[in-house]
Amino acid sequence: MSNLERFVERAKEFAGRVDFVVVYLEEAHPTNGWLYPSVEHYIAQHTEMPDRVAAATILERRLEELAEEHSSEPIRVFVDRMDNAASHAFGALPERIAIVADGRVQFIGGRGPEDYSVDEAFQAVAKLLPQ
Repeated sequence: MSNLERFVERAKEFAGRVDFVVVYLEEAHPTNGWLYPSVEHYIAQHTEMPDRVAAATILERRLEELAEEHSSEPIRVFVDRMDNAASHAFGALPERIAIVADGRVQFIGGRGPEDYSVDEAFQAVAKLLPQ
């Protein structure tokens, strides 16, 4: 997630009122696919769930580091199934911000990293909360 640090910063504003999670999807820039020149980690496309979980652990560690840096609560990481059900349901590859409340999608941003705004998503979160 290219805006991960901004996401963690903004999530801190809603600590104790909103549960934020990140869903790790299939690898967007795998070494055996469309490898983007500036990727931080070189990861092959997952062929088995343990591969995907191992890759998600890298993201989880980064989120923990950012939470510590920003004195915020850690954000939980879930892992999409190998059939990419979450990715397909939300049109999420390579990344997307969605807000689900009361079992319904309340907001879905554009596809990232270029076509969504972390701040816009958090404005939507604020509107959902009682004043």
